[in-house]
Amino acid sequence: MQATAEQLEQAHRDRTLQLPRREYSEFAIQSRKQLIDMAYDALRDSGKRQTYDAKLLAAGSELVSIEIYEEQLIGALLILLELGEYELVIRLGRPYLTSGPSNLDGSSQEALSDVVLPLGLACL
Repeated sequence: MQATAEQLEQAHRDRTLQLPRREYSEFAIQSRKQLIDMAYDALRDSGKRQTYDAKLLAAGSELVSIEIYEEQLIGALLILLELGEYELVIRLGRPYLTSGPSNLDGSSQEALSDVVLPLGLACL
Protein backbone atom coordinates (compact mmCIF):
# COMPACT_ATOMS: atom_id res chain seq x y z
CA MET A 1 0.00 0.00 0.00
CA GLN A 2 2.93 2.32 0.59
CA ALA A 3 4.53 1.74 -2.81
CA THR A 4 5.23 4.80 -4.89
CA ALA A 5 4.52 5.00 -8.62
CA GLU A 6 8.23 4.49 -9.29
CA GLN A 7 8.35 1.41 -7.07
CA LEU A 8 5.31 -0.04 -8.84
CA GLU A 9 6.90 0.58 -12.22
CA GLN A 10 10.16 -1.06 -11.09
CA ALA A 11 8.32 -4.07 -9.64
CA HIS A 12 6.34 -4.45 -12.88
CA ARG A 13 9.48 -4.25 -14.98
CA ASP A 14 11.33 -6.74 -12.74
CA ARG A 15 8.45 -9.22 -12.73
CA THR A 16 7.98 -9.11 -16.51
CA LEU A 17 11.70 -9.52 -17.17
CA GLN A 18 11.91 -12.47 -14.79
CA LEU A 19 10.67 -15.25 -17.06
CA PRO A 20 9.37 -18.55 -15.72
CA ARG A 21 11.00 -21.89 -16.46
CA ARG A 22 11.62 -22.63 -20.11
CA GLU A 23 9.49 -25.77 -19.89
CA TYR A 24 6.31 -23.68 -19.95
CA SER A 25 4.53 -23.05 -23.22
CA GLU A 26 4.41 -19.65 -24.87
CA PHE A 27 0.73 -19.49 -23.92
CA ALA A 28 1.56 -19.92 -20.21
CA ILE A 29 4.22 -17.23 -20.35
CA GLN A 30 1.87 -14.82 -22.15
CA SER A 31 -0.97 -15.60 -19.72
CA ARG A 32 1.33 -14.78 -16.79
CA LYS A 33 2.45 -11.54 -18.43
CA GLN A 34 -1.15 -10.55 -19.14
CA LEU A 35 -2.08 -10.94 -15.47
CA ILE A 36 0.98 -8.96 -14.34
CA ASP A 37 0.09 -6.19 -16.81
CA MET A 38 -3.53 -6.15 -15.62
CA ALA A 39 -2.42 -5.82 -12.00
CA TYR A 40 0.01 -3.04 -12.88
CA ASP A 41 -2.67 -1.17 -14.86
CA ALA A 42 -5.04 -1.37 -11.90
CA LEU A 43 -2.45 -0.23 -9.37
CA ARG A 44 -1.10 2.66 -11.39
CA ASP A 45 -4.61 4.10 -11.85
CA SER A 46 -5.14 6.16 -8.69
CA GLY A 47 -8.90 5.55 -8.56
CA LYS A 48 -8.61 1.80 -8.95
CA ARG A 49 -5.74 1.70 -6.49
CA GLN A 50 -7.73 3.59 -3.84
CA THR A 51 -10.57 1.11 -4.28
CA TYR A 52 -8.19 -1.83 -3.95
CA ASP A 53 -6.46 -0.33 -0.91
CA ALA A 54 -9.84 0.32 0.73
CA LYS A 55 -10.78 -3.35 0.21
CA LEU A 56 -7.49 -4.41 1.81
CA LEU A 57 -8.05 -2.17 4.81
CA ALA A 58 -11.66 -3.30 5.22
CA ALA A 59 -10.67 -6.96 5.05
CA GLY A 60 -8.17 -6.65 7.89
CA SER A 61 -6.68 -10.08 8.45
CA GLU A 62 -9.17 -11.77 6.12
CA LEU A 63 -8.10 -12.94 2.69
CA VAL A 64 -8.79 -10.55 -0.17
CA SER A 65 -9.64 -12.43 -3.34
CA ILE A 66 -9.52 -11.49 -6.97
CA GLU A 67 -11.41 -13.13 -9.79
CA ILE A 68 -9.34 -15.23 -12.17
CA TYR A 69 -11.09 -16.58 -15.24
CA GLU A 70 -10.45 -20.13 -16.34
CA GLU A 71 -8.42 -19.04 -19.37
CA GLN A 72 -6.13 -17.14 -16.97
CA LEU A 73 -5.58 -20.12 -14.66
CA ILE A 74 -2.23 -21.17 -16.08
CA GLY A 75 -0.77 -17.67 -15.72
CA ALA A 76 -2.18 -17.44 -12.20
CA LEU A 77 -0.62 -20.77 -11.23
CA LEU A 78 2.78 -19.53 -12.40
CA ILE A 79 2.48 -16.31 -10.41
CA LEU A 80 1.24 -18.10 -7.29
CA LEU A 81 4.13 -20.57 -7.54
CA GLU A 82 6.60 -17.67 -7.79
CA LEU A 83 5.04 -16.14 -4.67
CA GLY A 84 5.42 -19.39 -2.72
CA GLU A 85 1.68 -20.06 -2.50
CA TYR A 86 2.17 -23.80 -2.94
CA GLU A 87 -1.02 -24.99 -1.23
CA LEU A 88 -3.10 -22.61 -3.33
CA VAL A 89 -1.40 -23.83 -6.54
CA ILE A 90 -2.28 -27.41 -5.59
CA ARG A 91 -5.86 -26.55 -4.61
CA LEU A 92 -6.54 -24.61 -7.83
CA GLY A 93 -4.69 -26.90 -10.22
CA ARG A 94 -5.59 -30.35 -8.92
CA PRO A 95 -9.13 -30.46 -10.42
CA TYR A 96 -7.60 -30.13 -13.90
CA LEU A 97 -5.64 -33.35 -13.48
CA THR A 98 -8.83 -35.41 -13.41
CA SER A 99 -11.20 -33.35 -15.55
CA GLY A 100 -8.58 -32.20 -18.04
CA PRO A 101 -7.94 -28.66 -19.21
CA SER A 102 -10.74 -28.67 -21.78
CA ASN A 103 -11.68 -25.05 -21.23
CA LEU A 104 -8.13 -23.71 -21.05
CA ASP A 105 -6.64 -21.99 -24.07
CA GLY A 106 -3.71 -23.52 -25.90
CA SER A 107 -3.43 -27.06 -27.17
CA SER A 108 -4.78 -29.70 -24.84
CA GLN A 109 -1.40 -31.37 -24.28
CA GLU A 110 0.42 -28.07 -23.73
CA ALA A 111 -2.28 -26.87 -21.34
CA LEU A 112 -2.09 -30.07 -19.33
CA SER A 113 1.71 -29.78 -19.15
CA ASP A 114 1.37 -26.17 -18.02
CA VAL A 115 -0.89 -27.30 -15.16
CA VAL A 116 1.14 -30.37 -14.20
CA LEU A 117 4.50 -28.54 -13.94
CA PRO A 118 3.49 -25.95 -11.30
CA LEU A 119 1.57 -28.63 -9.41
CA GLY A 120 4.63 -30.86 -9.30
CA LEU A 121 6.88 -28.00 -8.26
CA ALA A 122 4.40 -26.95 -5.58
CA CYS A 123 4.35 -30.49 -4.20
CA LEU A 124 8.13 -30.51 -3.98
